[in-house]
Amino acid sequence: MGWIKKLFIFIIGLIAVLAISLFAFKYFRASKADNIRIPKDVYSVIKIDVDGLATDIFKNSISNYSEYYTTKKDSTDTLKRTKIWNIGLDIPAKLYLFSLSDTSSTFYAVIGVNNKDKVQKFLTNDLELIADSSLIESGNTGLYSKRHFKVLLGGNSMILSVGPKAILDEMTSLLKSDQKDWQLANSFGNGIAQINNARMSYVDNKKNWAKLDFMNGKFALDGYYKSALFKFPSNPKGLNHSDDNVLSLAFNSDLSLILKDKEQELAKLKLPIESVYKYVGNFASIQLKDNQVMESDTVITYDYDDNFEMIEKKEIQQIEVPDLTFNVMASPHLLGYLPEKMFYKFSKNYSEGMIYLTTNNTSIETFNLIPSQNVLSLVYSKNPSASKYLGWLPNYDRVVLGTIYGKAISDNEMGLKGEFVLENPDLNSFYQMLVK
Repeated sequence: MGWIKKLFIFIIGLIAVLAISLFAFKYFRASKADNIRIPKDVYSVIKIDVDGLATDIFKNSISNYSEYYTTKKDSTDTLKRTKIWNIGLDIPAKLYLFSLSDTSSTFYAVIGVNNKDKVQKFLTNDLELIADSSLIESGNTGLYSKRHFKVLLGGNSMILSVGPKAILDEMTSLLKSDQKDWQLANSFGNGIAQINNARMSYVDNKKNWAKLDFMNGKFALDGYYKSALFKFPSNPKGLNHSDDNVLSLAFNSDLSLILKDKEQELAKLKLPIESVYKYVGNFASIQLKDNQVMESDTVITYDYDDNFEMIEKKEIQQIEVPDLTFNVMASPHLLGYLPEKMFYKFSKNYSEGMIYLTTNNTSIETFNLIPSQNVLSLVYSKNPSASKYLGWLPNYDRVVLGTIYGKAISDNEMGLKGEFVLENPDLNSFYQMLVK
């Protein structure tokens, strides 16, 4: 029986060696991530705990083996995709994306490159980015892009850009920087304990923050936001989210502050800001129902008459539009400033201090305002018609129910709480949303 004892000791020793090796490897990657730098003048940072998410998914895969490893997949897609550890990038334990301005919605990240050829193949074959041959500098850099996603690839690093208005000069400057005057990324947001162990977090230099925690079957949102554009009422209202609603959104705050801040944008629409902002209240909301409305629309076509001269013809067609209602507290005289048609043809109504724009007048009857403890409330329910209007959102259909609530802490401070329930209650929510 001595051999059994020796085998047992060998197995225990092997497990111990593996555990120590994994711990050392994890410690090494964490230490390396602590030295990641970002520009000193960034406005906000999104931190993604790459290793933490990978660990969570691995643990979840042990109890859901068939979902992770035996589910049938498209064989052609499997052959096409490059393994994540073989794409030529030095993927850090923590990934930091940063914005350089409070008016920008574009985020950048600096990622190390250890095999440029592999990275180029990954960008073009797997991510299907388009190479811009006109922006190659002596063969040392190259720009790859697709919609709001851009990569500026250098020899030892690359700049990743996510957002609608990436600036090539900024990306080039980041790529060429020696980072000597940059700050440590993990020092940004010091003092905000709530985001320390978050798998994904956001923080800006005004100490506003948000975090996402990914659990099995759902993920949760927590956050804090303060703004001089907020002025919350003491008696907020909310929408009664019915079963046939896809989306309900209610916001309670002095709307005149927001309108004055957007004066230049409104001027482009030829709206007389002085005649508008003084006559709005502190409530606005949106309701999208699981229903379609038939709307008449005039379509202009051209044809030839008997003399072969082109003539204009007007045809009235019935088109299908969403059952959508906007509501805002405002003076009734503002109805005159609203166009008859924006992206859809809206009926304009006024009742009890509220302006309504709706594609379906009967929806106003179910537009029930109720007392609320929250100054912000958003409720989403998965319904059949959601795909027609939310299909542009990636993997939106995996969310069964979503809620975000904002509760006033002071006149201009708000605490955020949210939860999104997914289809499979057993699978890690990050895996369901972004990997599966």
